[in-house]
Amino acid sequence: MMKRIVFATVIFSILMMSACKKDKDTEPEEVYSGISLEEYINQNYINLTPIDESGVYVIITDSGTGAIPSEGDLLYCYYKGFYLDGTPFDTLYQRPADEDLPDYSGRTPYPFTYLPADTIKHIAGWYKGFGQLKRGSKATFLLPADQAYGEKGKKPILPNTPLRFDVELINDRK
Repeated sequence: MMKRIVFATVIFSILMMSACKKDKDTEPEEVYSGISLEEYINQNYINLTPIDESGVYVIITDSGTGAIPSEGDLLYCYYKGFYLDGTPFDTLYQRPADEDLPDYSGRTPYPFTYLPADTIKHIAGWYKGFGQLKRGSKATFLLPADQAYGEKGKKPILPNTPLRFDVELINDRK
């Protein structure tokens, strides 16, 4: 009889503890609550218009002299990713003193294939932005959330977060 009581107590305790645990699926997901892209643009830029109906903005800070990318081209870039409050979340923009040497941080320029919009494997707004740049250009991309990481986000970026990227499209690496 005592074994049954102990067994029942253990089972009851396990059930109670598992019922008290927070279920990851029912926890409210954190959402972006910062400044909107429109507010950011109104505060920081005058007369800036998006490149198309997607709402992507491209601010070219240094025009390159190379060719504009074509679909299928392998591109290399350096970038810094920022939240609109200026907090960085990722970077590959560590330029070496001599461009023939490896990057000081041990990271090389980011390679990606410039693909049509319906086959995008990276950030949608990058394809729109890099399509506006000549090789050797430097620019700032301002991306609405749906042109960045969208409704799902990507750690540490929360869902529906607009982003800023400072980029440099470098010439092909030989």
